[in-house]
Amino acid sequence: AGPGDSSDRASSEAAAEVTVHYELYDGVPVLAKWLEIRNTTDRPLRVEQFSVECLAVVDYESCVEGQKGWPYPGLHVESDYAFHGMTARSADVTTCWLPDPRYTSQVSYLLESPLLLETRPPLGPDTELAPGDTLTSFRTFLVCPDSTERERRGLALRRFYRTVAPWTTENPILMHVRHADPESVKAAIDQCEDVGFEMVILTFGSGFDAENEEEAYLDELKELADYAHERGIELGGYSLLASRAVSDTDDIIDPDSGERGHGAFGNSPCLESAWGQDYFRKLEQLYEHTGLDILEHDGSYPGDVCASTDHPGHRGLADSQWTQWLRITAFYRWCRERGIYLNVPDWYFLNGSNKTGMGYREVNWSLPRDRQLLLGRQNIYDGTWEKSPSMGWMFVPLVEYHSGGEA
Repeated sequence: AGPGDSSDRASSEAAAEVTVHYELYDGVPVLAKWLEIRNTTDRPLRVEQFSVECLAVVDYESCVEGQKGWPYPGLHVESDYAFHGMTARSADVTTCWLPDPRYTSQVSYLLESPLLLETRPPLGPDTELAPGDTLTSFRTFLVCPDSTERERRGLALRRFYRTVAPWTTENPILMHVRHADPESVKAAIDQCEDVGFEMVILTFGSGFDAENEEEAYLDELKELADYAHERGIELGGYSLLASRAVSDTDDIIDPDSGERGHGAFGNSPCLESAWGQDYFRKLEQLYEHTGLDILEHDGSYPGDVCASTDHPGHRGLADSQWTQWLRITAFYRWCRERGIYLNVPDWYFLNGSNKTGMGYREVNWSLPRDRQLLLGRQNIYDGTWEKSPSMGWMFVPLVEYHSGGEA
């Protein structure tokens, strides 16, 4: 907790009320855990760091000497503080398997076996709590499979996602439309009605502009949404968040160089800059005004940090990742509450996202159709060890794609 000498810290910690939550689920071997930290003092309290889980386990293998690539115990560890990945493992930033030197009877001679599980943010949160305020941590989930066999473990994980994130079971057939003019959109809606497709997404490069606030444009989209709903079709569009430059004042700033352009995707706006806050206001206004049902959110927040001290939503580097994560997940939960379907190419399932990529190489969709189908089936098989089938999308282009030719 807060700054000061040891006596200050002790008094601050004594005055902070910490509640540890545990949650168990019927029919699936999962334990969820999270913290609430409440400032019960009459002065501000800064929470610089926290750990949600600290769990000591016994040896996973018998290894006296050190080795490269220690295998970890059979637990599956995941949190909803995750970004920049299409799998739980690639998006995981909170799981730390550490040596446990207090466990002196372990086999490792140098006491180096990774047998202490800790889950914590990689940076921060460095959040200041006013008197009476409460900080709620991310949630850590421990899944305890009853087998090391891959399919058996996958069954447990897939049941875990269906239980804690049931929106992942929604599995509509959707059509990407390349042109967002009313005539093209209505033609696509009519085609979807005819053949049994359920959603139309105005795709990247179509002309759909989620940041356009002009009343005439919003009214046009509302008319198209009404047209779709009358035919039992849901309608939405594509918006790019990260992976683009906005301005010198609004982009993320690299802590080492003090410059832009050093994020996960190169350039990226800071979600807690003035531009970032306004971007989410525009999206909420768009969906409230038009009644659109779908957001394909590309370049979703990838965990970038920002060293700017001029952005309204964070003080500096130490709280920049935490505040940006809060911003994106609050928006996704807002969408989930309204039944807005979220197609997001990152692992935001535990915060409301419906679907991500099953696993693919985009240029494969330029190959002749029979090869696309063969590779697609392979990708689906490999992608469903841990995802349920409805958690991942695949793609079959009905028109020429990436200059692949008519075939």
